[in-house]
Amino acid sequence: CADLTRSTMNYLRPGQKGPVQTDLNTVINACLKVAAPLFRETRATMHPDLAATLPATLCEPVLMRQAVMNLITNACQAMESTAEGERQIYLSTFTEEGQACIAIEDTGPGIPKNHWDSVFETFFSTKGQSGTGLGLGVVRNVVRRYNGTVRIEEAKHGKGARFVLRLPIAP
Repeated sequence: CADLTRSTMNYLRPGQKGPVQTDLNTVINACLKVAAPLFRETRATMHPDLAATLPATLCEPVLMRQAVMNLITNACQAMESTAEGERQIYLSTFTEEGQACIAIEDTGPGIPKNHWDSVFETFFSTKGQSGTGLGLGVVRNVVRRYNGTVRIEEAKHGKGARFVLRLPIAP
């Protein structure tokens, strides 16, 4: 309980003002600790694959944690109708085309391609009355704040959704 409380407080504690050199793997590890109860509750299995040498980016860690947590939470919620043994989340970090990247993929029902352009719009939701339509808009705005991008791609592990965040490498 003490470790969970300490992790949660560190996760929520505001850091320095403005962007700083940030290791995205550290952001991911903080999110995984905070999300552990969510994984147990939703019976989702997390498969982290973090790059051993990921270059730093310039961002505010607390905002990046919020963006990653939004994607993790969405992934868990999307798999509610998926059979328990098939609820998988694949989270990876990697470098591509001079950018540090985070990919989060679930094995839920996926998002129809005709919604791919709309899901990042504020108040757009595929969850009906249970969704606020704010989560992915927050992700987009956080990533854009640091000259990055977020997009949906074809799932590599089934029919679910795959979101990829790309951020410039710090000079």
